[in-house]
Amino acid sequence: MDAIGDIIDGRYRLTEEIGRGGYGTVYRAHQVSMNRNVAVKLIHTHLAHASGVIPRFIREARLAAKLTHPNILVCYDFGQYQERFYLVTEFVPGHSLSHMLKENGGITQSTACHIGMQICSALETAHEQNVIHRDLKPSNILLTRRAGDEHFVK
Repeated sequence: MDAIGDIIDGRYRLTEEIGRGGYGTVYRAHQVSMNRNVAVKLIHTHLAHASGVIPRFIREARLAAKLTHPNILVCYDFGQYQERFYLVTEFVPGHSLSHMLKENGGITQSTACHIGMQICSALETAHEQNVIHRDLKPSNILLTRRAGDEHFVK
């Protein structure tokens, strides 16, 4: 299993686990060559042998790398290290929409509209490139503070 401090593919030092799901584990990592924090998603080992998972992962990574929008995570890299496939994106400090809803017990109508408009704008850009997000849910919507906006969506 992966451990904090491990270096993936000689480039990404895992520094903190920040999420885990059915598809993989996400870590904050330090990209040694660029001296920056990134997010590294390591696909679960057992999925490498599941039919169609890896070709779909590679196809989705390449499509994600082509998308440019302020509310879409920047995809930097993907690859295979030992038997693990990984995806590297920008690291976004903050929390998920799911976390915010649980913490606050809900959100105001104006906050919901503000967040929803950003999500729709990002989806519009993806759809223009024939990319469909297949796992859109509050836990996959990241909220961060950017340019004075405390509910900036990624």
